[in-house]
Amino acid sequence: MAEFRVNQRLFGVALGIVLVASQLFTYSVLAVGVALIFSPLLVGAVNFRQKRQVNYISWLITMLALGIIGLPFLGLSTYFDLTTHLRLGWHWLDFFTNNRRLMVPVLGLGCGLLTLASLIWVKRLGEFSPKTLAKRYLTGVLLVVSGQLSLSFLLIKLGQVEDSLAYLTLLASVAWVLHLGLVYLFYSFLLTGHLVRLRLGKLGLLGIVCALSLVGWQTRTYLSQPLARGIKVIAHRGVNQDNALGNSTLALQKTEREVRPNLVEMDVQATKDRKFIVSHDEDLKQLTGKALVVDQSNLKQLTGLRERQAGKQAKLVSFTTYLSEAKRLDQPLLVELKVPNKNYRQTNSGQEFGQAFANELAARDQVHSMSLRALWQLKAVSPRTSVGYVLPINMWGLVFGPLDFYSVEQNTLTRSLVWQLHHRHQQVYVWTVDRPADIRRVLAKGADGIISDDSSQVKREIKRLRNDKKSLRLAKFKVILNEFGYGLRI
Repeated sequence: MAEFRVNQRLFGVALGIVLVASQLFTYSVLAVGVALIFSPLLVGAVNFRQKRQVNYISWLITMLALGIIGLPFLGLSTYFDLTTHLRLGWHWLDFFTNNRRLMVPVLGLGCGLLTLASLIWVKRLGEFSPKTLAKRYLTGVLLVVSGQLSLSFLLIKLGQVEDSLAYLTLLASVAWVLHLGLVYLFYSFLLTGHLVRLRLGKLGLLGIVCALSLVGWQTRTYLSQPLARGIKVIAHRGVNQDNALGNSTLALQKTEREVRPNLVEMDVQATKDRKFIVSHDEDLKQLTGKALVVDQSNLKQLTGLRERQAGKQAKLVSFTTYLSEAKRLDQPLLVELKVPNKNYRQTNSGQEFGQAFANELAARDQVHSMSLRALWQLKAVSPRTSVGYVLPINMWGLVFGPLDFYSVEQNTLTRSLVWQLHHRHQQVYVWTVDRPADIRRVLAKGADGIISDDSSQVKREIKRLRNDKKSLRLAKFKVILNEFGYGLRI
């Protein structure tokens, strides 16, 4: 085991920066940040010590390079935490979202090229052979991933044995230390081929104690918070436990009678004659057997067509008809205004929808869409209407604008995202969440509403967590471990 004495001044300044920055993120970022402080020092053990000089610019570049190298394997929530703090113009966010099937592979390719460039930089600093560096890299990845998964499941089992606040706080702190150790092991093995023993000195030890204290304090605060009040139960496409065909008035009637959700979510699209039909699919061939596309057909052609799916059937109806039935039932709606990808740059659907229904929508009705352009148009016509942005993947950042809420896909939802939006007084709805474990996980992250195909189950889980503080603490503890891991639903 090699040994390297840490530069006390550099370590203290860097650790202070990381501790302050960690207030904006979650624990995984803190662990990676602390480990990255060690990393250029490890490079110093390999390279700078031999030259008897300190090249701070090289150290800074090395920190960035090593962060890029380790990001995919040191907790994917780290990446989603970072993107939460990005702010894009609405044109850019609209572009990324509506072209996400192209942009996700492009982003993956870009990350791969950055990782390759970072490895080349590290290779130059350490004067490694490509074969040696590749072997160390793959070995380090295997060690960290297997170690992190094993520790996560072990700690969850331990958390189920005793679920008191003090015990879970201690376990979460232990998890952070173990995660930090795995991250350090990865970088140590990558750069030197073995474990480098660091002599931290008093300042270094004090910094680690401060970081650990911060983790313990944040954990205890988070675990002790009660479940939020006023969580909305939202029926996805109006259905509950597959009781009828989605987006049908029959589903609306049955779900209102069975569950009485806070909101019924349903889909509308503009037709060729600029009316609005209740439909999720743009191409109706699969559901109706007719070769019709919504924005190429008039409303009269579409209303009355019979949709069939999974043994269920219903007639297509206009939004006017659906809204009238919702008013009769006194059931508030969450309307998703769908805009075809090919039209997102030129759409006027928001303006047309606002002009047609601004005075018809009830005060409790809300509208969300994956088109920011349509939302801005609607808000301009009807400022009192509550509008939200449908965020299918938390990879591009957020946008400034007159939004009242976000509807976020559950797989990239992080506590950091929820904190950011709550700080801006915007609510967070999450879709589409059906499994009990997923419902508990989303509630533990602080969601204000859950869009689900099983509203009955959502109501049961909300009641359970509100009455059983131990179950809520355990759900939050699992969220913390997920932040150290790889987005697993554990």
